[in-house]
Amino acid sequence: MSLQACANLVARADPERFSAAMAAPIAARAVLLPVYAASIEVARAPWLTQEPMIAEMRLQWWRDAFEEIETGRPRKHEVVDALAPVLGPKGAAALDAMVLARRWDIYKEGFNTAADVLAHVRTITLGPMLAALEALDHLPEDLSALHAHATQLGLARFLRGVPALIERKTPVWAKDQKVQIYRRSLYPSARYDARFYPLTSVDRNRLLSQDVRVRPKKSGGRRGRGNSGVSHWRDPRTGVARLALRVKSV
Repeated sequence: MSLQACANLVARADPERFSAAMAAPIAARAVLLPVYAASIEVARAPWLTQEPMIAEMRLQWWRDAFEEIETGRPRKHEVVDALAPVLGPKGAAALDAMVLARRWDIYKEGFNTAADVLAHVRTITLGPMLAALEALDHLPEDLSALHAHATQLGLARFLRGVPALIERKTPVWAKDQKVQIYRRSLYPSARYDARFYPLTSVDRNRLLSQDVRVRPKKSGGRRGRGNSGVSHWRDPRTGVARLALRVKSV
């Protein structure tokens, strides 16, 4: 029944991984589904509370669970019950490193460099990947290619989650760097600060609710000189409609 619980959890939280797991042989599903379910439980643990101490306790619970599996004394839990028979020592260590990387979700302090981002996403993605490969007896001796693949896949998944970070007002970069991955200043030394957002009703409402003086302009696809205002234009590279806000620098 615990394997069914893992399947239900993965199907709800990560349909793409669930589809990939169901395309695998039946024997492999008994490995993939518990590993994916454990990574989902760890990923959502910091977001279930606003109290950092409680979030730390939730992550520590999973660290203890992986350690107990490695020592042969697993605790009772529907995901742990299915994970314990398949998790190896290297997989347990990789999942433990994944839990430590998830502490970033608690404090949301932002990254200082691009290398920090890549290391973060690589550690998170490598955890379930290495655990599954070890359990399936397909873990290579040279892990360099696996690390590269984990970095690429992890970065893609992280970038897909950036809109959710915006909604939660979670900075991607540290404040002292004054760079946000979802806000780009095109003219940092000019009189106007041009910031571009996807043209959606949510973004438009958020944009117009900012504490700036905005004088609406007619939408003509041009970004000319003038006072503060809002205009629509279409990106020639992607064909995506954009909403441009121009405010006077203070």
